[in-house]
Amino acid sequence: MSTPIRSGMITITHADSNIHDQILMVAEMVWGIKPERLPTVKFHEIRSILEGHLTKEFGPYKVKGFGNAFMIHIKPEALKNSYKKKSCSLNTCMATEAAFRCAQCKSALYCSKEHQIQDWPRHKMECITHR
Repeated sequence: MSTPIRSGMITITHADSNIHDQILMVAEMVWGIKPERLPTVKFHEIRSILEGHLTKEFGPYKVKGFGNAFMIHIKPEALKNSYKKKSCSLNTCMATEAAFRCAQCKSALYCSKEHQIQDWPRHKMECITHR
């Protein structure tokens, strides 16, 4: 799957890839979340769209399932320079508008100070390696 380069462009996941991989590709495009961080509930939500031949909007994306492939339509505002996905580093958070950066390593992003505090037990080992 490729990310659209202009608004309104239609993207279909690789019909020859397995369903599991297609779901992970769509989830990364819609939420900007890497496969290893995708919560199970979101995986099943995308799977139900595919298998149920459903259509659902996720912010600027409209995702339609065809049973063996997805079609994704992107809205024009998604391509403005101001729209950039920055996922929260807390594994259980689905926010894509993270604005708080770790003061030590400057690489971890969080949607709130509360999530930064919650993630510290996990992040502190990662943070040390960035110094």
